[in-house]
Amino acid sequence: MGYSMKQGESMKINSGFKICEGSKYVDGEFMRIGHGFHIKFENSVVVSVQFGYVHYRTGCDLEFEGKNGFSPLEGVPDAEVAIFIDDNRVSGEQGVFITRLCLECRNALVDDAVAGWVKPDRIPEILKWARDHSGTLTPEEKKAIHDEKDALSF
Repeated sequence: MGYSMKQGESMKINSGFKICEGSKYVDGEFMRIGHGFHIKFENSVVVSVQFGYVHYRTGCDLEFEGKNGFSPLEGVPDAEVAIFIDDNRVSGEQGVFITRLCLECRNALVDDAVAGWVKPDRIPEILKWARDHSGTLTPEEKKAIHDEKDALSF
């Protein structure tokens, strides 16, 4: 489960929107499993909101087996969120996940990269935080990303 960005994967524009969709071969047929979107700001910070079958959200474990009524095509109550820098002009920061630095995401962290089960009413604050971020990491932020204890008290 969870979102992983491939090395070098980036949006081809400086800011804007991107639909995220994926599929997987399951039981002899292709199943659409990835649903979501990216929003990239001028500062090269991207917010990824994912609510497909394999993401950290209500019903994620049950849906592959059809035991749950929460379909990403019909609506889900929460989503997985990741925040990362998409700027290959800044050495060493392309694809660096900064989710853990966002206060709105800290209580929902699943791992270093994503927050799970994020409710819709938290998304506007997450977007505002990402928009207002400098787009480059301070020394304190770099340390916090690599040291879990410091990140949670940052």
